[in-house]
Amino acid sequence: MTAKQMFEYALIELNKREAPSLILEDYNYFINKAVNQYINRVYNVYDINQQKTDDLRVLKSSAVLTPSAIGNTDYGTTSLFDKVYEVELPDDYLHVLNCVVEYRLLKTFKCYDANSTWHQGAVRLTADMFSQIINNYYLRPCYKRPYYYINNVNTSSTFPTTTNQAVINPTYKITFNTPTNSTTLTVRRTVEADGITVANPGDWTTLATLVVAIKREIGLTSEEVYLDNAVTPTCIYITGVYDVTVTAGLLKTTSSHSFIEKEASTRYGNKSKVRMEVRYGKDDSVFQLQKIFIDYLKAPQFIRLSQDQIDEVEDNTQILEFPDYVCQEIVNELIKLLMENASDPRLQSHIPINTTIANPAEQQQPKK
Repeated sequence: MTAKQMFEYALIELNKREAPSLILEDYNYFINKAVNQYINRVYNVYDINQQKTDDLRVLKSSAVLTPSAIGNTDYGTTSLFDKVYEVELPDDYLHVLNCVVEYRLLKTFKCYDANSTWHQGAVRLTADMFSQIINNYYLRPCYKRPYYYINNVNTSSTFPTTTNQAVINPTYKITFNTPTNSTTLTVRRTVEADGITVANPGDWTTLATLVVAIKREIGLTSEEVYLDNAVTPTCIYITGVYDVTVTAGLLKTTSSHSFIEKEASTRYGNKSKVRMEVRYGKDDSVFQLQKIFIDYLKAPQFIRLSQDQIDEVEDNTQILEFPDYVCQEIVNELIKLLMENASDPRLQSHIPINTTIANPAEQQQPKK
């Protein structure tokens, strides 16, 4: 099913095919709202049966992430978070489904050989749960019982979330190999930042030369390009740009994805990186966390219809990523939103007539 077909099917259901009651931008809003409402409703009962699993199968994805130990730097001087590992989730992340951690044995321990790997499923940690289990011998974090926790570390008392509340575009970071105050600077080949890639990195004569090159090539101001530390900088922060490519003598934007005027078929999952912690106690001298395997739901593609696409005879609009039977369910969600918006009395009869998939909680138990 295409986006134009969904639009036309909604008008057929409303008996408004020749005289739409809303303007096109309103339909764009309601179509994307219907998709998100359907996803949220199915996610609440995800994996309860094969039907619900298949409903969102196109959004299910997996990722292998490499964690890094954060130590006490982000939390201050406390032993409570000595061995906390963190990862940044994929840009299209929507909801996590499960998490499995991989340990590497640093020494021979019980029945485990040194340098072997061992996998263990991680349990979701909630904000109120951690304070209750931290001293509970049976539930506290340990290598046999790791926990994953979606968390954003904040050490600022001025702004609770970010130091620049007005920035809508994401902030990107170019990280150096090591903190440097020398006259030469090498940019790491794999940059840990959203949308930044480094191809054939070269040495710039001075750090100031690189900053000036960034400003000149992208056309940014001093407020948009800045260092984390003026004496021994470890990274350069860049705001106001989307995708950046760094080459030996050139830094330029390669593509642009606006968070305001969204593009069709683009996944707008998160404005900023989603950070996940793995906690498994204070001791990692034997079991060292190496990798994190997650299954997660991706953000759905943004659906956008233009007036030119509607006026064209041939349908060249985007093809929806969902199977046709799921698209029909999304149409039902869309119809309910449109009828409620128009105060259509048919809304009362539409819901029971078009409920094709029973709620799992309401399904009858098989007779014995």
